[in-house]
Amino acid sequence: MKKIAFLLVLIIAFMGCKEKKKDLEPAYIMAKWATSTKDLNYRTYKSCKAYPLPNLSFKEKFQNYYYQDVMVLGIGKVDKEDIKKDHMGKKYILKKVFFEGAQYLRSTHKAKTLVRGDVEMRKYIDDDLAKKGWVMSHITIFFKKK
Repeated sequence: MKKIAFLLVLIIAFMGCKEKKKDLEPAYIMAKWATSTKDLNYRTYKSCKAYPLPNLSFKEKFQNYYYQDVMVLGIGKVDKEDIKKDHMGKKYILKKVFFEGAQYLRSTHKAKTLVRGDVEMRKYIDDDLAKKGWVMSHITIFFKKK
């Protein structure tokens, strides 16, 4: 009787462990990207992007503002069978990530406006970019009034 109860407990425990894992990688990448804009850290920025801006363009773009408090609101489904090609002919799969955060003025370090948007995350297949894992590609940002 004790063996049956023990087996039953093990079965229930293993069934409970089959819960889907949360995809935390997009939130990590978005936070890294936001921090790189704040710190003007090109190396970190470059690690988050599929095709990053050149260093001088990056510094010029984020010289007056940066992004912080970025939260992932949702993640689209990934279709591993839907393999796409970018402008360089490199193959990747994609997922859409929806987020919100704030744009801060660098001069005051105060939030200027709230933002929402989406970013296309790509995972390259059999290429040098494949080593990077998921990277940001196209980002669309909408500004909201406070």
